[in-house]
Amino acid sequence: MRTTLRLLWTAPGLALLAALAACQGGAAPPAAPAPPAAPAPPAAPAPPAPDTQPEDLVENIRPDVPLLESLSRPPNGKPAGYRLWPDGRYEELGPANEPPDAWVLKLTYTRADLARYLAAASKVDLSGLRPSYQARARDASPRHVRLQAGGQVRELDITGVRVPEIEALEAAMVAARAP
Repeated sequence: MRTTLRLLWTAPGLALLAALAACQGGAAPPAAPAPPAAPAPPAAPAPPAPDTQPEDLVENIRPDVPLLESLSRPPNGKPAGYRLWPDGRYEELGPANEPPDAWVLKLTYTRADLARYLAAASKVDLSGLRPSYQARARDASPRHVRLQAGGQVRELDITGVRVPEIEALEAAMVAARAP
């Protein structure tokens, strides 16, 4: 009894017939020309570049805490200070006729400015920062600094001394503003 297979004249079907014929010792059927290859579908357009937020450049940045904030409270004078927010707002304490703790928007850092600041700030080694730096000078103004780095919020009290890490962050903040 002979079994007949009905195959479509396709490349896989012809290959199967050739294999069957070879197994039975018969001659392979003549090879049919391969069907033309289907044209490749058009390449999908590349997805748009992600809208990288500056805060994406450093993990765990909290939007409710300034990237860098400094507040001096001289014993016999008006407080002075600045702060840079993750959304780019740069604020300073208002002039003498403002309430004592009125923050005034002075300028806005662009995303590129923030990216430059965050890149420079990430290179500053903050591992040795202490919570307090005190000099013995009586006339020195106390300064409170708050910053975000490496997913942590740090607060420092500085009186009468220079702290190189804080100065490096301040220099990075100034340098980040493109002219």
